Amino acid sequence: MNIFVGVGRRARGERLSGRRFIKTHALTHLLHLLAEFIPAESAHLLDNLDPFRRFEQVHPALGAEINQILAQDTLLAAERLLAVAVRELRPFLPDLPDEAITEVLRLINKAKAGASNS
Repeated sequence: MNIFVGVGRRARGERLSGRRFIKTHALTHLLHLLAEFIPAESAHLLDNLDPFRRFEQVHPALGAEINQILAQDTLLAAERLLAVAVRELRPFLPDLPDEAITEVLRLINKAKAGASNS
């Protein structure tokens, strides 16, 4: 939902708000879910209140990938964070709503097309 809201705001020209929803709110929720579901030998190092703390130590490859995603344009980051969520969480949450994922991807693509026309 945070990606959906963030992309909508970004598409309306609300760059700061869109970025915050995608790169802060959606990311925070994603990190909480990844920390909960992705097994790791050193999972005990994770902070249950702040999902950002020590995430890269516990999940180095995933942390590096997410960090690279965050350095990208907001709309591309939205698309790639959603892809990470689907890839990493689908094995644990098989009932992820495909229709919602498809709709968010459609909105991202529409916003990207609008951004390239402006």
